[in-house]
Amino acid sequence: MRGLVVVALLALLSACQAPPPAEMTQGEIAQIEEAVLAQANALIETQNAFDAAGVLELFSDQDMDWMNGSIHYTSYDAVAGVVEGFFEGLDEFDSGWKSLSVKVISKDAALCQGEWWGEQTRGGIVTRYDSTFFTALYELQPDGSWKITRVHQSWADPVTEG
Repeated sequence: MRGLVVVALLALLSACQAPPPAEMTQGEIAQIEEAVLAQANALIETQNAFDAAGVLELFSDQDMDWMNGSIHYTSYDAVAGVVEGFFEGLDEFDSGWKSLSVKVISKDAALCQGEWWGEQTRGGIVTRYDSTFFTALYELQPDGSWKITRVHQSWADPVTEG
């Protein structure tokens, strides 16, 4: 299964090299880019607010596949368990994007890639994540919102103090 996820992500990455779909206007492309960037920034805002429900609202509850380092989650419920568990016992958390870009693939799909950083404190122990590489497929939902359906994260080794 992990091989399929890697193949799918490689196909998505190669799509990033292609020109925008010919049937789309620059205005349509810009509108999708803006909507997906807003969702990616909302991910940071909800994380920093310790808002598990807000984070989960950004993910599709119908079709979900998340490769987090070497761990593969294949359902919304599995992702919800990880997100909700992350905030338990957390004293402080701050994160942001070092870089972020969106590539529109079609009228209903866009690839978002970025380099994320984060710092968390639990029980006096500070852990810094200097570089996490994030690739997410956002798909247009029936209600008109853009939600994450596929994610791959590659983590650098965190630095722990305390």
